[in-house]
Amino acid sequence: MKSRPVLISAIILTIIVEIILMILVYNKIGGERLPTQIGRLNSPDNINIMGFE
Repeated sequence: MKSRPVLISAIILTIIVEIILMILVYNKIGGERLPTQIGRLNSPDNINIMGFE
């Protein structure tokens, strides 16, 4: 397998940024409301990314 330091660094940086964003969202909305917010994000009304009805 080839050594790809840039790819590995980009993946690690992305994971770190995602973890930081998850912590910030958790602190902003609190632990009690988190399941409600996740339910809102996964509702069929919000899944229209590609323009499909």
